[in-house]
Amino acid sequence: MSDASSVRVPLVGAPPWLSAGVAGTTALSSAAFVLLFAAEHATPWLGLFPGLTVGVFAGSALSAWARRRGGAAVVEATPGRLDLVDADHRRALIDLGARWAAVLLVGRDRRMLVLSQHADPVVLLEAPGAFRDGPPAPEGPWAARARHVDLDGVPLGASSAHVFALAAGATLDPLLNHLTRTLEPDAPFILQNLSGGERLRVDTDGVTLGDRAPLRGAIHAAPYVIRADGGSLAALGLASAEDEGALLLVACDEVAPAPGSVATESSAEAMLPAASFALLKAVADAKPGPQGAAYR
Repeated sequence: MSDASSVRVPLVGAPPWLSAGVAGTTALSSAAFVLLFAAEHATPWLGLFPGLTVGVFAGSALSAWARRRGGAAVVEATPGRLDLVDADHRRALIDLGARWAAVLLVGRDRRMLVLSQHADPVVLLEAPGAFRDGPPAPEGPWAARARHVDLDGVPLGASSAHVFALAAGATLDPLLNHLTRTLEPDAPFILQNLSGGERLRVDTDGVTLGDRAPLRGAIHAAPYVIRADGGSLAALGLASAEDEGALLLVACDEVAPAPGSVATESSAEAMLPAASFALLKAVADAKPGPQGAAYR
């Protein structure tokens, strides 16, 4: 839903009527079984037990269906802001009037839009199967900043922090069209201030972390595990073919080390939150690909 100056994209969530709907479903199921038992000349109140059981399962199915269709929460883009809006409050996500970063990850049947500015990246994720024949070819400025990746391998979902799943049937297209108004041509893919005071920047030129020498060109991310003080810490070793021998090691204490990780006793040069850790690996390993090509 949109007008000339704003775009509203519905998100997965509980609609206002869900609690009443679940309660009503349970009550109707219980009443039906009570009447059925009475018709069979059995003790009517015994029907409450199967009635409540069926009601719980029916209510769960109704809840799952309703949440996929979307609730009261939406992401709203205006000329100057990107906000999360629900029935109770409005929360700013991105200041579109200042410099911001964006990358579009394209999978087999859906897309993931990653927006960042200062804090943790904001991730907008289409529902699985959003496109029967694959996502459409990125257009305009999004063609140059689209990366093709297996989104099933990116461990981010609606329950992850700063990740917002679009309701079933909703797509990123209206939002992408709206954001082209303020997206700078040379904007980075990811831009984030880390807890240590350093800034992480990822763009077509490579990766820059604080005042360290940047890694230029295409970046590859290899899984590492840092072993120290009897513990293990998941890490990524970022390397570039243009900087032979250079390795940037970043870590995350919120995820488990990946199987087959290379063990090291080196110290991490930065700690990343889980979402940024997953996105950095996805962007580094993604394929630019021909325009419109989906991940294969």
